[in-house]
Amino acid sequence: KIYFVSTGTTESDKVDKQIVCTTLAYRLDYCGYTGSSVTVNEFGEFVVGFDYILQEEEITSLANVLCDPFELQFVDSNGNIVMRGSTGVSKAKTQYDQDYGYYVELELTSQGRKEFKDATEKISKMENNSLSIMLDDSIISAPQVAETIDSDSVIISGSFTEESANSLADIINSGRLPYSLKLKENLSESDAEQISLFTDVS
Repeated sequence: KIYFVSTGTTESDKVDKQIVCTTLAYRLDYCGYTGSSVTVNEFGEFVVGFDYILQEEEITSLANVLCDPFELQFVDSNGNIVMRGSTGVSKAKTQYDQDYGYYVELELTSQGRKEFKDATEKISKMENNSLSIMLDDSIISAPQVAETIDSDSVIISGSFTEESANSLADIINSGRLPYSLKLKENLSESDAEQISLFTDVS
């Protein structure tokens, strides 16, 4: 097991750490780290476990993957960033409707509402009217924009299950926070050996 601790702002200490676990797991999967799990221990530290023993250089590489702050962006089909999660989104949550099933509702900040109105007005008139929601360099959702949206809340609908809607909401919530991580200890050769000895092998 490899331990990481938060180095975010005081605001990030208030976030549900399970949300961050979901996003770390997403990032690990995107970067090709298979056989991994992310949990939170009793000290509030994030624990990344693998079903195989990592070498020292792999641990260093893993730290680079996980320690970059999450960056959530809303991007049009031309690659223009029209809104950032850190300033435009106040909260994302899963909702359910009998007719439409599960969907994700975004609550926007006042700045986000203005940016989203301006963006959807332009995107709805484009031939490719998709709005990509991106975490780092990965597209996590790309809904179509049919009209100008001027509201404090935005709905992302689709063929969501409860699990997939919760996962999207968690990723959006983590991406709007000033959250970054660091390895609990600096790695030396002996540290890497010690970590390897305590890596879970199943």
